[in-house]
Amino acid sequence: MKQRLIFLLLFVGLSETALPQQVEWSSMERFRNKTAYNRVIGSNEHGYYVLRSKGYDIRHNVIIERYRESLGMDFSKKLPDMRGTELVNAFVTEIGIVLWKSRYNRQTEKLELFIEHLDTEGEPTGRPIPLLIAQPRNYSDDGDFSVTENQAGTHYVVTYSEMAPEGKSYLNVQVFDRRLERVSSRRQILEFEGKDFEINQILVDSLGQVFLLVSGVNPDMKKGTPERIGIHLFAMNTHSDWFDFYLNFEDTYIHSPIMVLDDSNDRVLVSGLYSLLNRKQCKGTLEFAIRRPDFQLLRHTFIPFSSEFVRDIGGPRAAEKEEELQDFVIRYMVVRSDGGYLLFGEEFSIAQQSYTYYVNGIAQVSSRSVYNYGKIFLLSYGPTQGLEWSKVISKGQSSVNDFGYYSSFTICRRKDRIHILFNDKLKGNGGVLNYTLYTDQVLEEEMLFGNQGAFISIVPSESKQLDANTVLIPTSKDRKFAFLKLTF
Repeated sequence: MKQRLIFLLLFVGLSETALPQQVEWSSMERFRNKTAYNRVIGSNEHGYYVLRSKGYDIRHNVIIERYRESLGMDFSKKLPDMRGTELVNAFVTEIGIVLWKSRYNRQTEKLELFIEHLDTEGEPTGRPIPLLIAQPRNYSDDGDFSVTENQAGTHYVVTYSEMAPEGKSYLNVQVFDRRLERVSSRRQILEFEGKDFEINQILVDSLGQVFLLVSGVNPDMKKGTPERIGIHLFAMNTHSDWFDFYLNFEDTYIHSPIMVLDDSNDRVLVSGLYSLLNRKQCKGTLEFAIRRPDFQLLRHTFIPFSSEFVRDIGGPRAAEKEEELQDFVIRYMVVRSDGGYLLFGEEFSIAQQSYTYYVNGIAQVSSRSVYNYGKIFLLSYGPTQGLEWSKVISKGQSSVNDFGYYSSFTICRRKDRIHILFNDKLKGNGGVLNYTLYTDQVLEEEMLFGNQGAFISIVPSESKQLDANTVLIPTSKDRKFAFLKLTF
């Protein structure tokens, strides 16, 4: 009973009421490409702003659109001055849009990062403002600038790398306030060679403190060993002091790391999947936490899956033999108000297939990538008790050469429940499934749009929660593009 009462405090506050969802659609239009890549960048009192591009990375030939609350389109226009530049990121403010762009300056032979302001109608309000200059790592380097904003919109963090002596790398981190004034910076040398590291995630809090989750190759470790790819949590405070937390153990593989800011408990939480065998398998989860703002270590442990969870997701034989699970990733981490947290993940793998086709009677061999998405798992961890409970949702999705465009799932977080949305591929009736997780651990299933005539597929990776109750999702509706707004 005590655990049940604690769990009633489940989710950090977003919403107050429990009403049936309202559905609104934008006008349908033909796809400009086989797939239309979109990024919902935010909203203000004038409407919802969306970027669109032919490429999934949305860096070149970008179109900006604004939709009214009713989802009628106000305008659609190309971003200005994109020739020879790349879009790094874009953010919505109450007075317009802030664009962050990069380019290679042929005269100086340097990489430049600059900003440009657009008004609420998508028109430039002045000339681009140069912000940073970086040295290219080689003749083909087009830069690796990254710009992240915190949820409150008070700070931006910019990162980029440069070559360091002896084949190592400099990681540059600079923090700006909402007026785009620099408040802290650091040029930190990393032990990784060249591009042998990946920034998995970047967060900046309301104080301007930065947290980077980084995977890097340790050249001194043999290939295939647990520490060959090390996971680090780098942290920088407002005084530009640098902290390095190493998350691996010498016998433990870590993959699929994820990080959140727990503002209610003034912590940074990191999780991930761990294995004692290899990086494609998992035996349980990592739990790592540091305190803000002094960055003191609070917890660093590994929590194995329960036998019940292994049986539910892998079958009785896997549980009996205590087998590790295969091909799983973590997608979301949600903190609870009582200090616990939830992990949402799924089965995921990419298979390379070779096939033969004929041109004028001559055999040609090519290959294709098959993206497979399976069961969803939910894991709930208490503030001190470790794994409390787990749930599994059946799902099966597969596609070819599309980066899983219509696959996977998205969530909508509310104060007293979380909605899990994905396309129903198992039954093939063109519906969208909505699983609702309540604070009493009840998981309810509901079919949206099924058997209503139109064949609807959502794009989970491009959805965005706009406020406490609303999520905006790009969709394919009878093979035409449309935005769907769900208000819960």
